[in-house]
Amino acid sequence: MDKHDNVKLIIGLGNPGAEHETSRHNVGFMALKRFAEKYFPMPVGKFKSSVIIKGHTKEGRLILAWPLTYMNVSGRAALELRAYFKIDPESNLLVVHDDMDIPLGKIKVSVGGGAAGHNGVSSIIMAVGAKFARARVGIGRPVKTDGSLPQGINVDYVLRSFAREEEPDLEKGLELAAEAINSWLNEGSALTQMRYNKKTRERTRKVAEGQSVPAPAREGAEGPSGPDPAPKGAEGQSVSAAGGAEAFPAADGENSPEAALSAPPGALSPPEGDASA
Repeated sequence: MDKHDNVKLIIGLGNPGAEHETSRHNVGFMALKRFAEKYFPMPVGKFKSSVIIKGHTKEGRLILAWPLTYMNVSGRAALELRAYFKIDPESNLLVVHDDMDIPLGKIKVSVGGGAAGHNGVSSIIMAVGAKFARARVGIGRPVKTDGSLPQGINVDYVLRSFAREEEPDLEKGLELAAEAINSWLNEGSALTQMRYNKKTRERTRKVAEGQSVPAPAREGAEGPSGPDPAPKGAEGQSVSAAGGAEAFPAADGENSPEAALSAPPGALSPPEGDASA
């Protein structure tokens, strides 16, 4: 088997630099980092325009990537990774990104389609086509003074950090996203969509109809029934990205995606583009 056979690539979208680290537009970075911490704690390195983690799963190789190109030219990093590792976008690419049309604390998994105004997704579509899977992490929309939800992209809103009162829902969304990434990796898009999309649709409908929707309890947190179990595999075992790490130098001496991505943009790669929505 060629060294590039059966390589899965997961790209988290965001903007590099400490000033963007906690912004709504960076939940793609955050969610992939959460997945790496829970399921794939491997050394961090750099490949061309991305911070990456690489290793092996039961099915083959896995590459996690955080582009350093800024959001609106994320396609450059995706194209570099696809070309070198010979990725088939239709079956082996998952892009994790923020979505204003999904409430904070919820996620949705989809395959194909347009960019819905998201410049990072649009850039990747232009680079590799549209038939890849997406893990869309909800950030919600800003609420007007009359209680209505504005349409269109609000640049100031997506580049703003989360409020303290939103942190419980943010944690909920990041945990769900990490679980969904793990499910996609081990079980594919169809089963992952069935598992994670139903509750999101119901909550989105209620918000659109102006109904009051309580903040969801964190799944996996200790409660009356204890923590929620991880998805189970065919033999009833918790599914995880297990395997072995490849020897890989840390990026600029740092050993976590967060540290690498928080560095000044020019420290790891000359940035292009800007931090637009």
